[in-house]
Amino acid sequence: MSLAAVDLPFIRILRLLRTLRPLRFISHNVNLKIVVIALLESLGGIFNVVIVVFLVWIMFAILGVSLLRGRMGYCDSFNPEVGKFGVPRNECFGKWRNYDTNFENVYQAMMTLFVVSSLEGWPEIMYEAIDSATEDQGPTRGNSPAFAIYYILFILIGSFFFVNLFVGVIFYEFNKARKNEEKKNSFFRTPEQEKWITICKMILKQKPKDVTPYAPKNRFSKFVRRVIEGKWFDPIIMICIVQLNIILMAMAFEGSSQKY
Repeated sequence: MSLAAVDLPFIRILRLLRTLRPLRFISHNVNLKIVVIALLESLGGIFNVVIVVFLVWIMFAILGVSLLRGRMGYCDSFNPEVGKFGVPRNECFGKWRNYDTNFENVYQAMMTLFVVSSLEGWPEIMYEAIDSATEDQGPTRGNSPAFAIYYILFILIGSFFFVNLFVGVIFYEFNKARKNEEKKNSFFRTPEQEKWITICKMILKQKPKDVTPYAPKNRFSKFVRRVIEGKWFDPIIMICIVQLNIILMAMAFEGSSQKY
């Protein structure tokens, strides 16, 4: 009688372990093994980074509560013609609401910072803070532009910088796991094999020089060739294409005249 014919609950659970069979492929593939080892060994470093990120987010959340608490309210008059700008609370004929992303308490501030860190619609959230006024006063366009510094600093520090820290921890552990795996494999190699591997690595690192079949005889052609082969040609082209394009895109703004 085989286990396949037995229909017991705990036997069915044991059958689910067959889904782990593909994991045996990891032990036969060196590259996958290095990746898995790097991910497992980086858990400690990632946990430390998470603690630092949480502390920094708490600091930004407390700062956001002290700056924006009670300022993120608006009058929902259910009338699109009235709008929400310039309507104080005592003149609101609808319902006084807070934005979904507000800083009424530390928990709500953490949720707001999480949405901002995803970079999904963060300019709208920033403009809600910029348009905010005092408590019980409706939003006013461009009332507090200094709040943009708060959001930009959080994105640079709390989002970009710490995301790169996560990647750096995993990359460091990956390099360490790769070196350890190479050391383990080197125990089974002969000196001749090690020498052959070293020569192969040196050959792969060498870059062959591009030798043109003929040199131009014309002076102008020689000058153009010298300029193109110079080390400053590629950076200058990149600056002209990328930087000038960025400047032209930055010059455009909403509400510009047709003449501009």
